Amino acid sequence: LELLAKEAAASGKDAILAVVERYREAYQNKDLERLKALRPGLTRNELKKLEETFRFARQIRMDLEAAGEPKIDGDSATLRSQMTIQLRDERGMNPPARADVVIKLRRSADGWLIDSIQ
Repeated sequence: LELLAKEAAASGKDAILAVVERYREAYQNKDLERLKALRPGLTRNELKKLEETFRFARQIRMDLEAAGEPKIDGDSATLRSQMTIQLRDERGMNPPARADVVIKLRRSADGWLIDSIQ
């Protein structure tokens, strides 16, 4: 039984890291529909900011580097990460913006989804 719990936790961690990686890829590819699917709770204001950023940026580079393992508590999880975003606009590459963030996720019938990135 203990082994089953450890396997479930390991697969949960892998699934969480995979969702975060898909979010990073969607952001870099300026794929708003995919971002909304991975993070369905985006507010109207957050969506508007993303649309403006995607329209203005010719290229986006995003890195999300996990600071440790995801912490899973039932159907919710948190992952501390360092997020780095760098945009290229008509003037060239902007300096990277870095922030320590906490990614909050919840398990749905279809797997893990991102609730918030703070």
